[in-house]
Amino acid sequence: MVMANKFFELDNIGLNPEDISTEFTGVEKILTDWANTAIKAFQDNLTKNGSTATHNLFSSIVPLPVKRYGKDYAIEIEGPGYWKYVEYGVKGRFGSAKAPDSPFSFKDKFPPRDVFKTWMTNKGIRAEVKEGQSLDEAIDAKARQIQHAVYKYGIKKNPFVSPFVTDQEITRLAIKVADYISQNSIEVTLPK
Repeated sequence: MVMANKFFELDNIGLNPEDISTEFTGVEKILTDWANTAIKAFQDNLTKNGSTATHNLFSSIVPLPVKRYGKDYAIEIEGPGYWKYVEYGVKGRFGSAKAPDSPFSFKDKFPPRDVFKTWMTNKGIRAEVKEGQSLDEAIDAKARQIQHAVYKYGIKKNPFVSPFVTDQEITRLAIKVADYISQNSIEVTLPK
């Protein structure tokens, strides 16, 4: 086995981090700007709906970097996995009035009780302490009542994405991207 005895100088390979621009241009800028506008609209809708008890959903919605797949571009907006339960609601085990069109329903699993404890704290809901009961036991009992009510009757839908992401809005975005591409990306060169 022969070992190479030459070493490469790695200092000049790749990009210097200070030379990498964080300024978006072109289609990336259009899509990133749109995603930021969408997120602001989502947050406004969450506030309007009263869906901001913990502010976790509100503050966790972020745009991901624009991706390019051949000629296609994609922008994704990320948020906690439970966003869809807020958006569409959840049908209860014994009723669907709160979210009649939801694809989600409680069947044989209760929602986690700890979520309701946190929610109670954020909403200022107090538990009544009965004789011989600790405060923690009272909070757990109240959270259990709420947990069972939610399981039975569901979670009301609070749309915050769909009011903004409409067919008209997507068409406006597509037109903006198409206009940019048609005005800036066509270059014709003729052989000399």
